[in-house]
Amino acid sequence: MVALAGPPLWRALDRGDDAETGSVTRQLIADEESLEQLARDHYVERAISRREFLAAREMLEERIARNRATLGATATGLALIGLPRTLGELQELWRSLDIERQRAIMEAVIEEITVNPGAPGRRIFDTNRIEIRWRA
Repeated sequence: MVALAGPPLWRALDRGDDAETGSVTRQLIADEESLEQLARDHYVERAISRREFLAAREMLEERIARNRATLGATATGLALIGLPRTLGELQELWRSLDIERQRAIMEAVIEEITVNPGAPGRRIFDTNRIEIRWRA
């Protein structure tokens, strides 16, 4: 936890723009709901023509794809939303988070973890064997 709550996490928190991520997420949800409504309007209610349906669907699908790509690029921001910036507060919150959120936070700030070989015959966990490569 102490290793996680250092400069890499603070830099990632600074990169995350909660307002922008929230806005993109709300737009994505609204567009997906609109796409469902559009399908109902065409296939169930027969309220719009096929040409109207196809034109509107194309625009919605393009915007959905663009917003999904944006959210994929800002996944770090999503995982880090609401995290405190002090070690004590982060440690307290960490215990209450479910394993999926803990994993998402770690994936947002850690690129790779390497466990180097230990000394032959030694059965003690050695933290010096662990190398963490942080996300840029």
